[in-house]
Amino acid sequence: MLKRLYSLIVYSILKSKNTSYSLSLFNNIELLRRKIIEESYELVSESLKSNLVKKRVIEESCDLIYHIIVYLISSCVSYCDLVRELKKRENKVNV
Repeated sequence: MLKRLYSLIVYSILKSKNTSYSLSLFNNIELLRRKIIEESYELVSESLKSNLVKKRVIEESCDLIYHIIVYLISSCVSYCDLVRELKKRENKVNV
């Protein structure tokens, strides 16, 4: 699923006629950074509520993941680069 999302975002950036949200973020790194901060804040804010709503946490997490992927793409980080690093860290997880 993550690989497909990554690919869809890359496609949207490359094939867009200047109308995609992904492309507008890709072309404006400051806006993208602000969106990552905003989505991070919203996720943390949801988690601090006394009436924690799982649906909202999932929604905010998805928003943050999307913006992080656009940031990775804008930083020339491929999906394979990301997976390679995650695999390195896999053995460090103490279960």
